[in-house]
Amino acid sequence: MSDTNNGLNRRKFMAGVAVAAAAAAVPGHAFAVGEAKPDMLSSKIQSADFKSEKHVPVISVTDKKDGVLTVSVEVGKDIPHPNTLEHYIAWIDLYFVPENGKFAHYVGRAEFSSHGEPVSAGKESGKMFSSPVGLFRVAPGVPGKLYALSYCNIHGLWESAPVAV
Repeated sequence: MSDTNNGLNRRKFMAGVAVAAAAAAVPGHAFAVGEAKPDMLSSKIQSADFKSEKHVPVISVTDKKDGVLTVSVEVGKDIPHPNTLEHYIAWIDLYFVPENGKFAHYVGRAEFSSHGEPVSAGKESGKMFSSPVGLFRVAPGVPGKLYALSYCNIHGLWESAPVAV
């Protein structure tokens, strides 16, 4: 099933699965969808001010033309994130939530797979590194907010501050 089918996205789907599992495990207690529980995936997503934390994705709308937004999402904007074989950003996901909307809509993913792998060209050799910056073009059609998630292989999931568009 695609992430956008029936308005579902990864985070809401996983949160719903966790709520259902928790409700089934506790006799006589039903949990509301979205209720914060320490064993839910949503409780494991971290956030902070990007100016003091290198893992936070930062959303910038760099262009608006004919209803199409050009959106850049960068991890390590003010404090560079290390990008090594041992410590790296694997991906960034972008979501759009319409104003007064019930669901988040999955826009896309930027994946980063070069973390110091050796490369060579004739007598020259070096190492290739990805930079954790994703570029998206999206035409949401209605006002709303953009959100991003990033994944560090050591420090887990990180959430951006929302950006109104």
